[in-house]
Amino acid sequence: MNQMSRRAFLLTSSGFIALSGRPLAGQDRPAVGPVQAWIAEHAVPVGSINSSDEDDRDLDPLIVAIGSARVVQLGEPSHGAGSSFAAKARLVRFLHRRMGFDVLAWESGLYDLRSTQAGLRGGVNALVAAQSGILGIWSRAEQCRPLFQYAQASQGSSHPLEMAGFDMQFTAEGSADRFATELRSFVGAIRNPAVRSAAIGLADRALAGFGRINAFVEARRRHSLEISQAGLSGAERQQATVDWETREGARLRPVIADRELVEQASDELLALMTDRRALFEQAHGARETGFMIRTVANLRGYAANLHALHGSDRPPNSPSSEVERENRRDALNAA
Repeated sequence: MNQMSRRAFLLTSSGFIALSGRPLAGQDRPAVGPVQAWIAEHAVPVGSINSSDEDDRDLDPLIVAIGSARVVQLGEPSHGAGSSFAAKARLVRFLHRRMGFDVLAWESGLYDLRSTQAGLRGGVNALVAAQSGILGIWSRAEQCRPLFQYAQASQGSSHPLEMAGFDMQFTAEGSADRFATELRSFVGAIRNPAVRSAAIGLADRALAGFGRINAFVEARRRHSLEISQAGLSGAERQQATVDWETREGARLRPVIADRELVEQASDELLALMTDRRALFEQAHGARETGFMIRTVANLRGYAANLHALHGSDRPPNSPSSEVERENRRDALNAA
């Protein structure tokens, strides 16, 4: 999205949102501190968190509070708060229908959400489309289903609600493989033979390094699914995980050479795509070229974070290494 021609951009991510209500009958009123006093003064009573509630007049104060803002962030107290998901589904509908917000950006893969949006626009089952891009904590949550159905129903209107992602990670099953196919097709369409050959070689090297890193992640995911399907829990599940990590996992763990291959090849490919951008735009247009440049940069950062988490030769895990990983991810997400 190189330019912001739209009035609005709706962002949903982890964060914080406070709702205030009156104590239930029989409850003691807690001591009022400065934060509670501020909430009591500024909070607006919400009549419902049911997304099917058609009467949204209780949300009208948001129109004044938000005003002409282009971005609204909807937080949540945790990544598993069903009541928060339901409330946000209702808020999204209000913001789209009443205030003109028309892009919902999830804390899920930038690349992955393109599949979700294409599925919604193409008539794929709304839940299937959501799960092709959005992290399962939301796409598999019952409280979010009405939101996906609402977004799909809007696609045929003059004011559709578009889904997008801003996370540098791949967040849906099969996304890494789909991206590999798409990147090879993208660079293979360049008309200049020398640039095409160089781009294909660099893409293949970057994808080979990432494939070795991601092989461990995918194998561990499959093993986790298998032991869940087998009904293992508690000590049995823990022992099965340790056994897998000791045998198959140990053989698959990536090494620093895999990460360095992704970084070097990605850097050279990004430089080529930037220096010879006119050739890529000639084949694909400015928007698609910009999207692929961003996705290759994301691939580079994601590979670094996966190695830092899972590499057999990674530095010992520590608070500073965790901060480094999250800073890398946040910088790419912001970009």
